[in-house]
Amino acid sequence: MFLQRDLKKFIGHEFETFDYTIERSKVNELVAVLNPSSNLDFGSDYIPITFPTVIEFWGSTFSIAKELHLNLEKVLHGEQEYEYIKEFAVGDEITVAIAIEDVYEKASMNIIVINKKFINQKDELVAIGKTTIIEKF
Repeated sequence: MFLQRDLKKFIGHEFETFDYTIERSKVNELVAVLNPSSNLDFGSDYIPITFPTVIEFWGSTFSIAKELHLNLEKVLHGEQEYEYIKEFAVGDEITVAIAIEDVYEKASMNIIVINKKFINQKDELVAIGKTTIIEKF
């Protein structure tokens, strides 16, 4: 069993934070991909609710799966959810704090639950993300 690698020792582990500045160009790119026929004024304040995913992919400098030495050939993205506390705004400087919330085994899989806090330049919590990674064995 892969869980015997002692993945549970990572529960509570905090990774190095990373920073991301929300730029209008990245917001526009996401809007264009999500709705190519959108008449949305690209100068508006609108930021899609899925934008934290952009922050994660463009801001992070490391792979959690690699950090945990998971078998990447057997890793699946299980679930993604966000809880919004405040609105994101163009120009926000977001710091993302990442921690392993839980690790458990279920039906021949390791399940890793990751908590991400998105904090703006005013030290305000803007959103909380929860990602579930599945490693089959």
